[in-house]
Parts: sequence; C-alpha cells; structure tokens
Amino acid sequence: MSVSTAGGSNIAGAKWRSLARSTSAGGGALTITTTGSPATGTLTYQGRLHDTYTWSSGTGSVYASRNVTAQVLVVAGGASGGSYGAGGGGGGGVIAGTYVLGTTSETVVIGAGGASVTASANNALAGNNGSDSQFGPFLAKGGGGGGCTTYPTRAAFAGGSGGGGVKLSTAGGAASYGSQGFAGGAGNASYGGSGAGGGGYGAVGTAVLSATTGCTGGAGKAWEVNGTVYAGGGGGCYYTTGTVIAGPSGGSGGGGTGACAFDSPSFSETVATAGTNGLGGGGGGSSCVNGYTASGKGGDGIVVLAIARGD
Repeated sequence: MSVSTAGGSNIAGAKWRSLARSTSAGGGALTITTTGSPATGTLTYQGRLHDTYTWSSGTGSVYASRNVTAQVLVVAGGASGGSYGAGGGGGGGVIAGTYVLGTTSETVVIGAGGASVTASANNALAGNNGSDSQFGPFLAKGGGGGGCTTYPTRAAFAGGSGGGGVKLSTAGGAASYGSQGFAGGAGNASYGGSGAGGGGYGAVGTAVLSATTGCTGGAGKAWEVNGTVYAGGGGGCYYTTGTVIAGPSGGSGGGGTGACAFDSPSFSETVATAGTNGLGGGGGGSSCVNGYTASGKGGDGIVVLAIARGD
C-alpha cells in the first residue's frame, strides 16, 4: 500500500491522507482518503484480507475514490459510575454493520468516556454519561451514568447502555436507543450499601439481590470482524461487614471494577476503576463509607472500518 498526501480538508487544521490500495476487476484502483490520523492495519475476515482504519480520539473523516463496501464499527464513550452507594456506568452504545463508502466525505467523531465524579458531604453524585460517537449517518449513544444513594439519591441515567440503579431509585438506566446496548441492573430498597451493575452491549447489568452479593457489570459483545469484545458495563459498589474482598468486576469488554466497602479492621474501601479506552467500557461505582472517593471514569469510544482487498 502506498501513502500520499492530498491538499484540502473539511476539518479545520486537518490534512488528508490518501491510501492507494489494490485493484479489483470491477472498479479499478481504490484510494481511501482520511483525516484524523487513524491507525491502519490488516485483518482476515471470512477468509479475505481486509485493510483497517481505526480512529480512537478526536474527529476525522474518510472517503473513497469510488464506491466500496466497508465493515463498520462505531462505539460511543462509556459512562462513569456514581459516587456514594453507587451503581456502575453503562457501556457505550454500539453500532456494527456494513456501509457503502463513496466519494462523499463521511464525518468521524470519537465519544469520550464520562468523567469520574466524587461525592462530598450531603452531595452524592450520579455518574456522567459518555459522549456519542459518529461515523457518517450512524450515531452511537454514550453510556448512562450510574445512580447514587442518599444525600440526595440520584437516579441512574439512560444511554446506549444504562447505568446501574440504587436503593431509593431502584430502576436501572434504560437502554434507550434500540439495539445499541442493555439496561443497567436494578437497585434494591432493602440494601442501601450496594449499587447495581451498569448495562453492557451484550447483557443487562447485575441487579442488587442481597446484602452480601456484589453486582457485576453487564457483559459486552464481540464484533465478529475482529473478535474484540466491546462496551462492558461498570461494576456497582458493594458493602460487606467483614474484611475486604475484591470489588464487583466490570463486564467483559472493558467495564471498570466497582468499589468494595468493608468495616474490618476499620472502615475503608477499595478503589473503583475506569472503563477501558477504545472499548467504551463503563466505569465502576464508588461507595464512600470513609470519606469520599472517586468513581471510575468511562472508557473512550472508537470507530473502525475494514475494507476487503480486491473490492
């Protein structure tokens, strides 16, 4: 593959990058022109070698010298977990399929993960939603922030996948955008120390069912083209009257771990972790039994195109 540059751009400060690819019987030479400095590579899918273009931050664009069918993956930013008796953040919404890329430039936008939050006295905080990702006409919605419990209680948010619910606002955040993800798990009015897991691309977040069971994030799901799992939900926080145990895990596909609060030998808690950038995972929820600790940030999204050689 040869690389050249071409003048002009529809994005301020950007430069076009033209990638001349193999010829095909039907259409002659094919050139893919991009901005935003996507990473390039190859993979084999359905027995054919494909060239890949991967944007992992910021904005960009892409067009082809003629029509060509591309495999497309669009993953939005995951949400952060809440802080104080909190649910995990929902994974970013996911759109996957095929698209005929043509000579009209298509916009690429990568959604950032929702920022971490930290509660303060009498001010529990729900997580922040992730930002949307876009490829051309396809808009993947950011994950929904995890809820938080008391002083005040704040409900989990809807998103591509929804945030985890909590004690006094038990419903998990809805997955409000079709098949982009699943809802967050439900909270439980009887168990104020635990938050539910955020929803993932492949499954609903785990609901709060007892005082002694941590709530994992909903699983992500693999994109069949590259086999990578995307958009797992963040784990909810968890309280135990015993000694420390591991916090509830995030869902496969980059979900962050929720915090585990414990009271022996003294009140403390483990740290909630962030969702994974480039996978759109939701961040873990924090508990704040001893001071006020940060929730896990949501993971940034991604856009990937794969184009078969010879097409």
